[in-house]
Amino acid sequence: MLDLQAIKFANVLPPISVAGGATAASNDIDTKNFRAVAAIIQAGVVPATGVATLKWQESDQLASGYTDIPGANHTALVDADDNVIVSTFINLKGRKRFLRLVLTNGATNPTVMAALALLYRAEEFPDTLAERGLKEQLFV
Repeated sequence: MLDLQAIKFANVLPPISVAGGATAASNDIDTKNFRAVAAIIQAGVVPATGVATLKWQESDQLASGYTDIPGANHTALVDADDNVIVSTFINLKGRKRFLRLVLTNGATNPTVMAALALLYRAEEFPDTLAERGLKEQLFV
């Protein structure tokens, strides 16, 4: 098995347009049986006044009780950051089970973003589509 076959994909933030002044919370990420996460956040269109905050939160319960993870927030994105990628690497040791990304648009115009998480260092290697969080996979 290749190392990259031993990961789980989580669709954190499907491509979304966040209205000016609005906040969007991502899908919950269940980190059970994994020891690390690499999250990839892709900025599409960032308006001139930019994204105010892009931060990670954690909780022991699905969909409730989230609190900010200290140090897990990115520098605000600005107009010049269209089409950039930022990444967060999270060591899950001592972390709560569920994670989510929160985006606050500080601009008056919409911001377009997307995010994907790769969970790795599994305690038990995922070996099915469902365990990898995929609809389809090819081995070439």
